[in-house]
Amino acid sequence: MLIDVGEGWYHYDPNLQLDGTLIFYWHDADLWEYSNAHKNTHNYDPSKYPKIQ
Repeated sequence: MLIDVGEGWYHYDPNLQLDGTLIFYWHDADLWEYSNAHKNTHNYDPSKYPKIQ
């Protein structure tokens, strides 16, 4: 999920991950790195969303 906290968009997953990770205020690179290390758990089509840096 994407959230706008008033200073731009960020990734947020309200579910605590099985490894204890909380995905909150993450940029694209952070999410892709996590996803790639965890069997592509957070794949999505980035062309459909704003770029988050």
